Amino acid sequence: MANSWGSGKAIKLTKMYAKQCGRSADLFVMVDGFKKPFLPQGRTPIAKKCINYYQTKGIIRGKDIKGCKNYNLTDKLCPKGVGGIECHIKVEWAGTEKGASLIKRNYLR
Repeated sequence: MANSWGSGKAIKLTKMYAKQCGRSADLFVMVDGFKKPFLPQGRTPIAKKCINYYQTKGIIRGKDIKGCKNYNLTDKLCPKGVGGIECHIKVEWAGTEKGASLIKRNYLR
């Protein structure tokens, strides 16, 4: 699972894993990924399944990632009056919780 600024390094890690292990990661979960200088993360990880939770308010935001199942949580978590940074934090918490539940339920047995 990769959050926020860590998404770029995590995507690079999926490529290293594929090269060294000869197979894709089973799952990649991204939560509101972005890269310096404050651009939405746009690269696709090498994984059999990819889940992406993001929001589109403010300068720190994510976006749809090609090849991933994308969930835009902006409307659900960030109504009018909620600023970009607060929205990012809300999505970080909710996306991390959703990702952790998915991992526990389907991958950690």
